[in-house]
Amino acid sequence: MKDELLSEKEKKAIIEYVKLKVTLAKLMNEESRILSFGREGKLKFTINDIEKKENLLENISATSSKKIKNAIIKIKCDSKLFRSEGIDENIALAIITNYSEWSHLSGKAIGQLFENAVLNFTRMKQKFYFGDEDDVNKLEEILNRHSIALRKNKYEFNKLLDIILKIQQNISEFDGGDKIQVAFLLGGRFQVEFMLITLNSIKRIYELKNQIDK
Repeated sequence: MKDELLSEKEKKAIIEYVKLKVTLAKLMNEESRILSFGREGKLKFTINDIEKKENLLENISATSSKKIKNAIIKIKCDSKLFRSEGIDENIALAIITNYSEWSHLSGKAIGQLFENAVLNFTRMKQKFYFGDEDDVNKLEEILNRHSIALRKNKYEFNKLLDIILKIQQNISEFDGGDKIQVAFLLGGRFQVEFMLITLNSIKRIYELKNQIDK
């Protein structure tokens, strides 16, 4: 039989090749669809739903639906990452819209900033788990002065969105230096402005979110 002519190594290579083809097919299919922060395996929103939200945000903000769309598309491949930090689709759209009102950057560039900020927070936690506690200790030192918990216990961190909300509630108590340091530690070197504007604009962000929640 044909199978008997194949070595075990060749059989494994074929299996891996098939798996790769399946994965690529799924990714190509995903490229034709818009970002979803629904449960895994289920699209929570259709393309029309997304477009309606983008158009609504354009009408109530000082940015364009095209810019919002390009930003949200940029981060769609990391939807699991965003959900793990408490950031669902509507809050993501609101954060992007808010920053777009301040920034002349393209939607794609804004999406990249957002993605990098969340990745930076994730990497900080990973470094901590591997024994590099410097950034966590620095951030925790500042947050503790304002009774804000970075962690639930030694190894379990609060979600990024929850931390941002707690900081915003106490933002008037942070001096300029602490704000910049917190934005740097949470979001990373090149996302400081993005994080500062987000931290200072939560009220506006939730006004936008509430409009598309309806």
